[in-house]
Amino acid sequence: MSSVESKLHHIWVAPPENAPALQHVAHAQLMILLRKAEANLPELLTRPEAFDTKRIVSFVLSAAIQGSGSEIQDSDAKIVRDAAISLLQERLKELQPGAQKRIVLPTPSAVNALSADFGGRLAKLERFISAVDKFLPSLRASKDSKSPDTDKTPKVDAEMLVGLLLALIVLRGGQASMAVLQEIFNRIGTQKLAVAGTWAWLDIRIGRGSGAKQLRRVYLDLLTVGVWIRAAKSADELRRTQSTISDIRKCFKALLARLQWGDSEDSRLTLDELCQAQRDWINVHSVPLLASYARGDITHSSLSEGTWLRLLGYVAEAAKETERTADATTDITLRIATDSVTESRRDYQLHAGDMDSDPNSVVVQLRQIMQTPFASWSASLSEFRDKLPGTAEQPSTARLVVGWLAQLKQHPIGTGTQLREGTIRTLRGLIVNRLLTFLPGSIHDIDGEQLSEYYTEIIEDAASYQQKSRIAAGLAQFDRYARTVYESLPQATLPGFDGGGSEASALIISEAEYLHLLSRTKDGSIAYVSSQQAIEDRAFLLLAFRFGLRRTEILGLQLRDIRCANKKGHLLIRDNTAHELKTRNGQRVLPLNGLIGEELSTLEGLVGDRSPDCYLFYDGLPTASQLRDHPVVARVRTLLKPISRDARALHPQNLRHSFASLSAFGMLAADMGLEGSPYFEAWMRDSIAAAKPLFEGLSGNLHRMGARGSALSMALGHVSEDITFKHYTHVLDLLLFHACTVARMLERADDKSLSLRRGEVKAINAVFGYNADRGLTTHGIESVLRSCGEKSPQHLQVFKSHVEQKKAPAAHHLVTIGELLEAAPDESARGFPKRQSERDTVCALLVQLNAAAMQDLAGTISLLHRWIERKMADPDWASFEPKDAERFSRDCSKLMPKVLLEIEHDVFIGRRHHRRRVTSAEFHEELKSGLGKFYIRFQDPRGKDAGLRSRTQSSVTWCCLALVRMPESDASSGQNTNTSTAE
Repeated sequence: MSSVESKLHHIWVAPPENAPALQHVAHAQLMILLRKAEANLPELLTRPEAFDTKRIVSFVLSAAIQGSGSEIQDSDAKIVRDAAISLLQERLKELQPGAQKRIVLPTPSAVNALSADFGGRLAKLERFISAVDKFLPSLRASKDSKSPDTDKTPKVDAEMLVGLLLALIVLRGGQASMAVLQEIFNRIGTQKLAVAGTWAWLDIRIGRGSGAKQLRRVYLDLLTVGVWIRAAKSADELRRTQSTISDIRKCFKALLARLQWGDSEDSRLTLDELCQAQRDWINVHSVPLLASYARGDITHSSLSEGTWLRLLGYVAEAAKETERTADATTDITLRIATDSVTESRRDYQLHAGDMDSDPNSVVVQLRQIMQTPFASWSASLSEFRDKLPGTAEQPSTARLVVGWLAQLKQHPIGTGTQLREGTIRTLRGLIVNRLLTFLPGSIHDIDGEQLSEYYTEIIEDAASYQQKSRIAAGLAQFDRYARTVYESLPQATLPGFDGGGSEASALIISEAEYLHLLSRTKDGSIAYVSSQQAIEDRAFLLLAFRFGLRRTEILGLQLRDIRCANKKGHLLIRDNTAHELKTRNGQRVLPLNGLIGEELSTLEGLVGDRSPDCYLFYDGLPTASQLRDHPVVARVRTLLKPISRDARALHPQNLRHSFASLSAFGMLAADMGLEGSPYFEAWMRDSIAAAKPLFEGLSGNLHRMGARGSALSMALGHVSEDITFKHYTHVLDLLLFHACTVARMLERADDKSLSLRRGEVKAINAVFGYNADRGLTTHGIESVLRSCGEKSPQHLQVFKSHVEQKKAPAAHHLVTIGELLEAAPDESARGFPKRQSERDTVCALLVQLNAAAMQDLAGTISLLHRWIERKMADPDWASFEPKDAERFSRDCSKLMPKVLLEIEHDVFIGRRHHRRRVTSAEFHEELKSGLGKFYIRFQDPRGKDAGLRSRTQSSVTWCCLALVRMPESDASSGQNTNTSTAE
């Protein structure tokens, strides 16, 4: 920084960090214009009060006109220039408050030119779309080509096909960024498209400063998939010489040469102009936010592939390999903490208010160490570190922080500079206190998004803008040290933070999954110590999922903050004695009219008749440690684990992301009228229904129509919309695709349902080589995509659904675990499922038995009776003669194929009994001898990887006994419809 820049007058200071992006761009342009005007107005930057404000505006405006001249044709450049002049006039009001503001407007001719540019681009866009529609039928595959793989495409046609593909991705996918198109071009022919149901997509990653990347999912409609396959077959030859932006522009020109245009002006259309025109179209016909996303101005991470597939009812192949149990048992294998002690108690981490008063706090002891001579710090810090909780491999946060200070004293920083005593003292004061206040007791098991939010809170806690940069720099030093201890620590993604490198953890759950979690807390499948724990779990889930509250905000709620006397109640998020909000934006009022079903009664049940001063999850005033380590957090995290199918467990923080993403989709999709599309999923409709009451309660019609993003940011307690859409909503790509496909390829029929246009069907059939009497008219989008995957496995990866096709409902089933526990409540009975592992075993067995009962209820009950009648003194085994054993095993295999048997053979050898486990082949072989006895029991269905099955086998026996002893009217009436657990 030069000496002149360091002495800038205060009126030229940059806008605050959370100001809109246009203000920052306008300020940067203003500084350029001021430096140009300084040639005629010396000291303009350092002493602007020496000049008349009108004179300053005149010279700056002159500099703007001279600098741009006639070459500024882009509307964005004009907007920035006018914004810079307006910003200048606002700033100059400080020098001359009484001066009248001069309104800078373009001349009438400039207005006409601007209007002509905008309208002209849209008109040219429509002519281009019409030309492409007329051209597409000419792509019908040759009748002489027996196989698409034998089709040899000349180089010029390869360029045309790639140009057509890029044009369709712009028009139908909304991807109007040259950087994104370049990434797509590089993957044609080298990366497979992913296909699931009616969806096809391509995942790319775009770098966004400081090494951080964002996952961007590019969705392709059926027509674009067909062009992708054809372009990919000749892309290898094309890519030998082409790999730059200029090369993809050349491909687009090859397309233009094949189109039939109205005049020569249209034929000079460029790919850049097509992108600009498409952004204009999105801006007018959809939502301006999506136009900014299409341009690439918004850092946004799409949903992780595993989450996206799960929402569609599919599962990634990699995730299948990690599943521990077969069939439906994965969904019910839960590990719920049943005690009140969590693994990571933050004994040394105190609230900021306690750090100075508690002599045992880390901060006080660090201050005492730093009052000693500088030379003794290394030994003292190392000794203090070793006394703190944790191990060298998995230290607590307190141990990690002290170890970092010891490392700063012993070793130089990355630049090779040895830190001085004062610098280390400053870092301790700026960073250590905040690390101990904001970070959890241990950071080795958190995900990247959580770490990013913790770091953001630390940086935002700064007292001034200048202090933020110093805190961020010190935090980056700590982050680099932490990675030497935790090599697997996820990357934190923050603008300008050099410790980050990967995209956010974009994991969410759907409305249906949330409702399923609520049902699990009350259907008996979870071994709660008390009913209070179940109520706490439901309350935490609904506050996090329905309102997007942070963990500390939920645990810090007082009863006086919940006004649920009627359906129009509200929820107050504010400071109290136990919990202090980090920013003013965190203080907010949220309506309770978005709660449905029993959710409101859940809150009322937790409130009860206690004093308004009590806390929702505590009887008294919670300490900082209790506020962060309540057992409900661990239980909810365990509840979420089975849902995630992408090898990463969900965290309570992801419930906040779920609220933000589903609410953003629900409120914007409702405004855009996207329902009815063949690409509209059930979870999307649920999002619209859930978002409506909440945002109706937040504001009136004017706010709902004009400030959707502001309402969502307010609900989340964010400083600006920028944070909301950058880090918490992961659905802008979906909204963009819907906005383009609904308008471009679909038409609304008389019955208000959306269907493919006739011309669209004709173009798709031509691209895929179908005759007019087949193709989409008889097969449908999903069938065509699946067929493409079979014919072109080198270009498409087709996922298979993990959701079984539902058969016609049967008349009977057995029971749910809740009904079984109610019918056999004796907890002293052998095998009664008290522990969670035992409860999981019973649930898994009921899944299998109910499947059999759906086919033959009487036969299933009869088999269980036959086993019980032959039970021995050894309580988990039944004794069968050879013929009876053969008949029983055959009947089980026929009626209950998913229920596995364990068989042991007891036979005399000499004068001694020999009893050993036999395999299926050995069992059939030894039956022929007709000797001895066979002992049979039902195998624990949780599998070998679920823990020690020997401890839960008795619960299998208890389940069978309880079933056969239930009154016949309960076990076999078939009138019960509560089958959520068993099915």
